[in-house]
Amino acid sequence: MSNEAENFKEDVTNIINYGKYSAQVVGQPPTWTARNGEFVFFSSSSIKRIYFYNNNSWDFFQYENGGTLNQIRTWITFSGTGLLEIIDSFNITALTRTALGQFEATIDTDYSNIGYVRAGMSWKNNRILFYKSNSLGSLDITVTKVDDTVVDPDSAGVLSTGDVP
Repeated sequence: MSNEAENFKEDVTNIINYGKYSAQVVGQPPTWTARNGEFVFFSSSSIKRIYFYNNNSWDFFQYENGGTLNQIRTWITFSGTGLLEIIDSFNITALTRTALGQFEATIDTDYSNIGYVRAGMSWKNNRILFYKSNSLGSLDITVTKVDDTVVDPDSAGVLSTGDVP
């Protein structure tokens, strides 16, 4: 069967199945040459991944039991003026003000190394966030105005992602 006919057959099957698409579940990470766009589920004890073939190579997302993708590992929104307040958070157990405009958010389930990535913002009065350095166990957060004056934020948010043990 030609590729066009095979693709048409797959499209018709998807339409008949009301858009439901079943995917193969494998016990070993895929190594075969696939068609771009192909994907498979990989499951081995506690490791669960969705592998997808793109640009002639395999890549994957890893997720935990329950289907949560391991993308954003921590996040926090907080108010740093007046009484320090965590508005909402995930995988953060505490927030401490260490100095004017400087905060330390304690990570519950830590990263396996300091190579994680952070991003954040403060959304009032031209404030920006920056970070001294990555460390295990906590996120160090500094809030400044655009002119580099350190200030406490009315509200700010930070998220991070990286390798977990």
